[in-house]
Amino acid sequence: MGLRNALADEDLERSTDDKTSAVHFLRFELDQTDITDFLSNDRVLVGVSHDEYTDEVVLSEATKDSLSKDLNTN
Repeated sequence: MGLRNALADEDLERSTDDKTSAVHFLRFELDQTDITDFLSNDRVLVGVSHDEYTDEVVLSEATKDSLSKDLNTN
């Protein structure tokens, strides 16, 4: 599948004068080829690449299974 950049929750208002949201999310714009590649791979890596922090983890089977169910319904 290769590297895919995430889009942050930039399109939704997350705070007001009285509060800030504790929930943030990332989303990915995937085409059908990306979805097919994701579903066919046993090992999926998620990472962060920033000047101040870099890390990479393998998605757990439970997480990959949950995401696979979501992707199979679209």
